[in-house]
Amino acid sequence: MGNHVIQVKNLSKKYNNVVVLDNISFDIEEGNIVGLVGPNGAGKTTLLESIEGLRKIQKGTITVLDKSVETDYKNIQKRIGIQLQRTSLIGDLTLKETLRLYTALYRVKNNTKELLNKVDLAEFANKKVKHLSGGQYQRFNLCLAILNVPKILFLDEPTTGLDPIARKKLWSIINELKQQNVTILITTHYLEEAQKICDEIIILHNHKIIAQDSPENLIRQIKNEKTIVLDGLNNIDENEFFELKKQFKIKRINGQVFIYTYDIGKVLNILFQWLEKKNKEVDNISVRSANLEDVFLKYTTTKTDKEITS
Repeated sequence: MGNHVIQVKNLSKKYNNVVVLDNISFDIEEGNIVGLVGPNGAGKTTLLESIEGLRKIQKGTITVLDKSVETDYKNIQKRIGIQLQRTSLIGDLTLKETLRLYTALYRVKNNTKELLNKVDLAEFANKKVKHLSGGQYQRFNLCLAILNVPKILFLDEPTTGLDPIARKKLWSIINELKQQNVTILITTHYLEEAQKICDEIIILHNHKIIAQDSPENLIRQIKNEKTIVLDGLNNIDENEFFELKKQFKIKRINGQVFIYTYDIGKVLNILFQWLEKKNKEVDNISVRSANLEDVFLKYTTTKTDKEITS
């Protein structure tokens, strides 16, 4: 076992008697990238900001780098970096000027060029913040989060809204930080992202942790089932769908149909016969191995999400 740099014990929080976090407990080892995933409203940002010391703890304890968030936050603050979900920077300052400002606020010494090099922005040192693209802006926010050379980095949905190229650039920077033994706790809605870059996944649902393990172990729990994905099968009523439900292990979510099976050939044969009999068409049929999205759906979807399972 490695050194636990974050320890959360029995953390609970309410807002106006509405439960936001319900008896949360977990540990994070030094040097790991840990992904915090869950549906909207599950409590991810509240949990992250509680660990960061930005929200008051109502019940439970949080220890970061062997220090209590409640009693020793000032010392913790010097050793962590935070990239919030939404940030507002002074648009008329250049990147170089902004870095100098933040360096003065943190009272640390840094080489501006080296910092910008780390996030692939050195050539834009004299560019104004307001002229950055979305991907550049997110990388610059990450630059500000690491200027104090943190031991732990908190990233709240850092790639939301980025195009695939910008997202992969950010993944590369995050992996470089991991190689420097920086521990990273990241929230994301992109399950592909979590599967690629995280050593461990924590799934939060209904304000509780419902699963925690490596992506590989979580996927292994699906027992190597294959997933048939149907796109565009929207013109079937509940009675017709019930016919399929009786034959397959199946879910319907947001216009897509997912069929889980160990016998692809048999299921496809039955499915094609059913489609022909009902005179139905689909836009696309694909077959894939189980992934983190399947794990997420298994743990978090309900009948109110239009899930139908056998």
